[in-house]
Parts: sequence; structure tokens; C-alpha cells
Amino acid sequence: MKKLGLLIPTLLFAFVGLVPAQDDSSGDVALPNPFDLKLSGTHTFDYRLPAYSDDFTYDQDMKWPMFQNALGLEAKQGKLKVVSNWEIDTFADPNQTSADSWSTATRARYGENYVSWDPGKFIFSFGYQIYAWGVADIRNPTDNLNPIDYTDLGGEKPHKIPVLSSNLNWFPADSLSVTAVFVPQAQNSIFPIDYQEELASEGFSNVTYKTIDGDPANFIAGGKLNYHSSAGDFSASYLYDFDSLYTPVVRLDSSENVTGIDLERKRIHRFGLDAKTTLGPYGVWAEACYSMTGNHDTSDYSERLSRIDYTVGFDFNYGPQDTYYLNLQYIGSVVPGFNYSANTNTSDMQVYYDRMLVGFLGSEMEEVTQGLTFNAQWNFADSTFSPKVTGIYTVPFFYDDSRETRYGNLVLRPEIDVMPIDSFHIVVGAILSYACVKTDGHVKLDTTVDPVGIYTPYNNVFISISYKWVYETAPQ
Repeated sequence: MKKLGLLIPTLLFAFVGLVPAQDDSSGDVALPNPFDLKLSGTHTFDYRLPAYSDDFTYDQDMKWPMFQNALGLEAKQGKLKVVSNWEIDTFADPNQTSADSWSTATRARYGENYVSWDPGKFIFSFGYQIYAWGVADIRNPTDNLNPIDYTDLGGEKPHKIPVLSSNLNWFPADSLSVTAVFVPQAQNSIFPIDYQEELASEGFSNVTYKTIDGDPANFIAGGKLNYHSSAGDFSASYLYDFDSLYTPVVRLDSSENVTGIDLERKRIHRFGLDAKTTLGPYGVWAEACYSMTGNHDTSDYSERLSRIDYTVGFDFNYGPQDTYYLNLQYIGSVVPGFNYSANTNTSDMQVYYDRMLVGFLGSEMEEVTQGLTFNAQWNFADSTFSPKVTGIYTVPFFYDDSRETRYGNLVLRPEIDVMPIDSFHIVVGAILSYACVKTDGHVKLDTTVDPVGIYTPYNNVFISISYKWVYETAPQ
């Protein structure tokens, strides 16, 4: 912690040294240009009461009672800027046995930490950064640069992990901008389940993660072309990426017994389009991404097939002084050529295991998925009292229904935000995830296979108390 305490002053002194002193006309040595400094903090107490009776315990960080301190620094000097954000979490450790072990209940996590240079026609930045590609809300098909922490459901979207990268934004004209991003080393997303343990529990031994090594060829790179006009904003993007999900490579012996499984992240090409405009009081947008894998044969089950994801939506304000807000989106995905017939043919065990495991780990278990997202908020008494509800519902079509009928899945987050004074919030709500299936004539919850249903054991009712502050030096 002592090293972390030294980080902020070290950054500041290093930053001051970026611009050398200059001689003025009088012959005196001028001090470096002063910089503008902004410090910010958010301090939050979260208590989450488990809401799933079969898992009524604080067994995972999605349900830990926790106190979070998010601290940020932004320093500007001329055309240079330094950003450094950190989060320090403290939580009750049920395994603590002595006073000496209290530090095991503290963790520090990095946020955005980067330096940027803005000489006018372009902006160049490098460091750990968070990107926001796309125009949709909640579900962005083209937003794939950052790995995701899927164990963090505290917000409306999964938590993005800052990625070490360099980024260039070029503005050749007022209506045109070009973005180029280079990530020298791919980083992994974090999932709520360990697939190695999950497969071991199903009887598969010798399951290993095949990590992306330090080979310079394992980079990620992409670009985006943005056009801005009075008619709306339009973008086209391309990303030379690694699949965030794992593909199991199944090995069989001469007797067709499984001898091992390697979990790999394979290369993927992503082609994206998005558009956003206004029609009267409505904001309207559309976004789509074609993710092309290396599998071009629909009869080959050893690798995921390519897919198309899309979102179309609109939002508007209404009510007294337009203080109410509603956002609706139609979302979906299509896997062209997906074979959804029953997976019961064991004449070729390699094909049998590939079809079963690749679909499960790659969340590719249906040809078509359709759904809706909604986000509604009502502000009363100058935002002192603000009820809000956010949700996503999706339903699959054209899937293997030989074992069960799938009725879809639902993620729901209702909450009430009370702000008795500025920057101080008391939020009471719930984070709920469900997937319903019908098996042997009985409707039940799926908590083991569905990519949303696996979150059901982490359902919780929460209260979150937070205080935010910002300190800025006067403009120089």
C-alpha cells in the first residue's frame, strides 16, 4: 500500500518534467507551464443479500459486502494529459483467523491509466484504456476491444477491464475522424465459472487452459471510420481480434476415449457498422457486427461458426419538464448454417464431443436469438427521488429441443435512487437473472448451462450508499 501511496506524487512530478523550461525574452529562465489538476473520488458501501435460496451464502465477490474507494487523477499541461484511476476494495474475509491476516481482505484494481497528446489534428494516447465503440445502449455488438469482468454485475453493463494499448484519433475534416488502435498483447476476460472445473465435474480429465503467450504475433489491432453530419453519425469498423470465449480442442485416443481438452482462444475478424440520428424528440440508432471465425464449413464442429449480432433502438424524454426517460431496443444474433438437430449421433465420437462442448463453451446453442432491452427512469423532486428499471429478455429459436424446451432468459435490475444532498446517493434495488426450461413436462430454472441462468445463484437484493467528490484547480 506504501507503493500505491507514492504513485500519485510520482506521476505528478514526472508529468511536470515532460515540458522543459524555456528562456523568455528578458533572458530569465521561465518555469514549466503550470498544469490543471483534477482529483476525484467515489466511496461506496455495498451490502448484497443473497436472493437465491439454494445458494444463500457470501461465496463469491458478486455477493460480498464491500466498501469501495475509486480514486482518480487527471493532470493537463498544455497539449499533454495524464489520467490515473484506481480502485481499492475492502471486504469482510470469513477466513480471517488473526489480526495479522486483515490485509487479505483488501484488493487494489487498476482503472484507466494513460498519457495522451493533443496537438490539434490528432490525439495520440497510450497506456491502460477503456474504449466505447458503437452507439447502442447496454448491448453493443461492435464494442469488443476491452476484456470483460463478467463477475461484476454492479452496473447496467458488465465491467470493462482496461487494456494496455495505443490509440490514434485523426481529424482530417470537421465531418470525418479516423481511429486506429493497437493492443500488443491480448488479455483474458473473467467469467463467473471456471470451465476447467466445470468440465472436470462432468468427468473430463486433463483439461487445461492454453494461454495466449508472449509471441508478438498475438496482437489485436483495429480501426474505425466516423462520419458526422446534420443527418446523423455513421461509423464503420474492423477489428483483428481474439475470440473472448474459449474453444475446446478435444483429443481422443485410438479407442475414441477423451484423453484431454485444451481450452483455446482463437482468432476472429470483426466487421462493424453503426448509425445514430434524431427524429423529432426521438434518438434512433442501429448497430451490427459480423464476427468471422476460421470455420467456413458448417459441417465442421471443431470451431465456432461465424455470427451476426445487431441492435436497433430508440429513446426519448417525456413527462414534466422531460424528466422521465425511456429506452427500448430490439437485439438479436444469427449463426448462419448452424445445425440444430439432436446431438445423439455417436458414430463419430470426435464430432459428437466437438458439437457438444464447442456449443456449450462458446454460447452457440441456437441458430437465432431474439430479444428486447429496456431502460426506464423517472426523476422526481429535482432528481432527489429516482426509480429506475433496466432489463434484458432474450429467447432462442432453432435449437436442439430433444432434451428440453427453452423459454428464454431474463436479467432484471429494479432500483430506487435517493439523493438527499448533492453527490450523496442511497440506492436500493435487486440484480436478478433467470433462465426457464421445460424438461420431462416440468418447468424449472436452468442454473448450469444457459449463459444467463448460470448467474441465478448470484441473485441479490442490495443497498448501495455512495459519496462522490471532485477537486479541480482553477484554470491557468
